[in-house]
Amino acid sequence: MTTIILEEIDGIDRHNMPVTVGIPFPKGTLGETAKLSLRDSKGNDMPLQTQTLARWSDNSLKWVLLDFQANIRANSVNELELILKDAETVSDENSCITVKSNSEGFVIDTNSASFSVNSKTFKPFERVAVNGQEISDAGKSRIVLTDESGAEYEPVIDRIFLETEGRLRTTLKAEGSFKSPDNSVFASFFSRISFFANSAMIKMEFTLLNPKAATHPGGLWDLGDPGSIFFKDLSIHAALNTRKNTTIIQMPPPNSQFSILNSQFSIYQNSSGGEHWNSRNHVNRHGEITTSFKGWRMYADGKLIEEGTRINPMLSVTDDDKKISAAVQDFWQNFPKALEADDKTIIIRLFPKQYNDLFELQGGEQKTHTVFLDFATEPSILNLHSPVIARTKPEWNAKTKAFGYLVSESEDADNPLTASVNTAIRGENTFFRRREVIDEYGWRNFGEFYADHEAAGHHCSQEREEILRCAQNDRLYCHPERSEGSDSKTGLKPVLRLAQNDNGNPLISHYNNQYDCIYGALVRFAASGDNSWFVLGDQLCRHVKDIDIYHTDQDRAEYNHGLFWHTEHYIDVQTATHRCFSKKHAAQRNLAAYGGGPSLSHNYSTGLLLHYYMTGSPCSKEAVVELADFVIANMDMGSTISARLIKELRRLRLLLKTRFGKQELVELNKVYELDGPGRASGNSLNALMNAYSLTHDSNYLEKAELLICCCIHPKDDIEKRDLLDAENRWMYTVFLQSLAKYLDIKTEAGQFDSIWHYAEQSLIHYAKWMAENEYPYLDKPEKLEYPNETWAAQDIRKCNILLSASIYCEPELRQRIVEKAQFFYEQAAAYLLKFESRTLTRPLALIMLNSMMYPYFRHYGIAPVSSGYFPEHGNAHAANKIRYAFSLKKEIQFLKQRLKKNL
Repeated sequence: MTTIILEEIDGIDRHNMPVTVGIPFPKGTLGETAKLSLRDSKGNDMPLQTQTLARWSDNSLKWVLLDFQANIRANSVNELELILKDAETVSDENSCITVKSNSEGFVIDTNSASFSVNSKTFKPFERVAVNGQEISDAGKSRIVLTDESGAEYEPVIDRIFLETEGRLRTTLKAEGSFKSPDNSVFASFFSRISFFANSAMIKMEFTLLNPKAATHPGGLWDLGDPGSIFFKDLSIHAALNTRKNTTIIQMPPPNSQFSILNSQFSIYQNSSGGEHWNSRNHVNRHGEITTSFKGWRMYADGKLIEEGTRINPMLSVTDDDKKISAAVQDFWQNFPKALEADDKTIIIRLFPKQYNDLFELQGGEQKTHTVFLDFATEPSILNLHSPVIARTKPEWNAKTKAFGYLVSESEDADNPLTASVNTAIRGENTFFRRREVIDEYGWRNFGEFYADHEAAGHHCSQEREEILRCAQNDRLYCHPERSEGSDSKTGLKPVLRLAQNDNGNPLISHYNNQYDCIYGALVRFAASGDNSWFVLGDQLCRHVKDIDIYHTDQDRAEYNHGLFWHTEHYIDVQTATHRCFSKKHAAQRNLAAYGGGPSLSHNYSTGLLLHYYMTGSPCSKEAVVELADFVIANMDMGSTISARLIKELRRLRLLLKTRFGKQELVELNKVYELDGPGRASGNSLNALMNAYSLTHDSNYLEKAELLICCCIHPKDDIEKRDLLDAENRWMYTVFLQSLAKYLDIKTEAGQFDSIWHYAEQSLIHYAKWMAENEYPYLDKPEKLEYPNETWAAQDIRKCNILLSASIYCEPELRQRIVEKAQFFYEQAAAYLLKFESRTLTRPLALIMLNSMMYPYFRHYGIAPVSSGYFPEHGNAHAANKIRYAFSLKKEIQFLKQRLKKNL
């Protein structure tokens, strides 16, 4: 059927390495997982565990999660064959995890070790036995959180259950709260522990959560908010059950293996160790930089014995017969971190007390750390600590159509935008290297994309005039003066070199998954097979799930569980971290019309959905649902009379500000919300359809169809919508792309009902108008506030909309629309390639996301879908009668939230 490729690049021999990977299949190919078989390079069958993640509409399998264990030599490539056999999946009696449960908890036996997990207090282990020997000391093993006063809290379990139960991998999930002896609650937690067949190693994902709401006065979200919690330390203690003398071993070594007998030992990573380790990116609630020294330091009995910049260590405690080893994934990247050994105990300090400040977890913020514990005398932590990424061939990914409009990079080698896209992972200014500009590291920042396009400025009127002049002369630059001395290959060096604020420091700005960079990176991984794309997407996904989503039920419904958007345009983020608006911006913004919170306009979940399919991560699945429920809450609360009254008052305020204040090209009162085709409605429709695809819950589909009827109609008077007002109406293209996705999903399922016809005819109606009236944005730069590279990248959306509409058109109209689609793609590429700034983060995000559909149609052509009979439809916004149906319960709920939050 297909090939699974494993490429080892870390120089480590792997033996029985656990691998978990999601594999797509074409529609109609696979009916059940039982007949899947995996063979190694010698043709031997390998034990395999499977889980169905998604199905096509004919009930055939679309995504299957595979678990297996592989051997691979250092710096080599292994190809495994996934085939169909008449017999069921190969099993191995020696590769079998057994689970027993009782009132006390769970006992998991991996055939190499037996783990007992208490159901009351999360330790995580009550006992661990290897070959009949008791390895852990339950009395000294614990997890403890220490607050700023020194009070200690232990994780008390409210719920514990088997999330995955398989022969090769079993995952146990625990949920609960950190409580003091007097039963007061400090914070929430949840944790997943994965056990692997024939292994004494476990992988533990531990999440600390502050479920409270932030106060965010005036819609401003600064560190130090009363909704934050402050603490001094969070540590996992794993104690060895021995009376013998112990040896501490640190690996991999900075220079050579380090062994110490009967000593107190610690490795403490205080900062990233990079050139900008003391960046203003690491300020606390007082605006103070909290990093103390560059990199890590190693101590024995309190004495400094070695130091360095960056380390991902493994620490072991052994008495020669027994051993416990520990490591933290991305140790230095998620600084501060510490690994210690003291009194036969390994202490994993996820939030170490050595740091010279309190840790602040904001309201609705969480942080997940991945910890590895190994109880074998020959630990295999490196198998997962630096994992080998499994993948299928790009040609297979394209063939399955599970990614939508995907073409392999090798089939699209002549695409002029490919070289620009690949600067994200190759060359001198990759997304990885851009992290170094503002030191995008630390537990709150790691995985985030640096928004270097914000640092490029764009707020000088003289500069705008120069851009217009250059545009007229067919010379387009983000900053014209930067053309001198630019790098001849990338044109990016000058942009980064000048990306500074007034004090000469790099502007601190975060992108927060704008335009769904997670999806862009993962789909590029599928198209190219380059593991760097997966690493980018996976690390960003982990950041977004923890930091950028507002994990609370205690704020107003329109904010709960929403996604924070990119930090404020062209302003240093200061104490807002990843939450948009700061009180520190008072001197640069009119605070009377400033502030907000998680936004429907910036709510992206397709990358999270794809991450779930490619990895099986339950957290990614939960995030997709969380962001869709955020949309529904906004729809429900937005339909109240009280909400509509507040909305109209805000519109009036913005109108007065526009009429009597400074005239701006961007007028927020003209931007559609959930009442027309715009970014908020488009991203909301997309989020609802993602949740429907994932869960098949009809409520998400019904809400999506209600939203469609509220925003668009097959007989809309498009001229009255003034869509050519690019600054205020360009976002209609986001909605039409989501409308096309809705049609794709319903078409694949054969659901050609009345609302399908409604959506189809609406898309065609707008596409015809676009083909006759739309033009490349940069043809008229005088209509744009900042006629930069982003407008060229946005033009590709028009191509995609027209291609989507062409699927449903009559042949004569189809030809015209396809020709116009080609025109927009070619013009967008031509304009974009003139910009030295084309490889800044924002244009790259747009190209990653949008530039693959046209090559797909060019290679595979158009498969027309007949629309059949089209019934007449009533008033353009008749659905509003349903949407705005009066509900006393909703009115009361809305007012209670506003009174509670004083908003």
